[in-house]
Amino acid sequence: MNSLLNKTSRYYIIFSLLIFTVGGIIFFFQIRRILDIDLTESLYNEKRLIELELVKSGNPLVTKLVYGNNLEIEESKERVVIHETLIDTVLYETLEEETLPFRQLRFGLNSVKGNYLITIRKSTLESDDLVETISNVLIIL
Repeated sequence: MNSLLNKTSRYYIIFSLLIFTVGGIIFFFQIRRILDIDLTESLYNEKRLIELELVKSGNPLVTKLVYGNNLEIEESKERVVIHETLIDTVLYETLEEETLPFRQLRFGLNSVKGNYLITIRKSTLESDDLVETISNVLIIL
């Protein structure tokens, strides 16, 4: 009787650890995917707002003041023909004095008021830190 109870407990513990490990791995990748999608959607939302602002005001300086350091607007005399690109990159951040990971969206905007090559950046550091913290908690458990 005691041997059967020990055997059953051992199987239960092994099965629980296996399920917890598989669940933790799935949870980890789902959280990364959700944060990745959220960051990308945020960049595309900012893109739409920047396009509206530039078409309305025609002044890249006003738009840059509103969106800050993570926005680069280059004026062009000719029509801008560039495919919209979304990349992950590492850039040197002067305030932090270190290289930080960023997601960058680069696109062209041609309007009556001007032609622009626009780059929007968002740091991925916060989402990377969140995923790392969750992973550490799962490993400790």
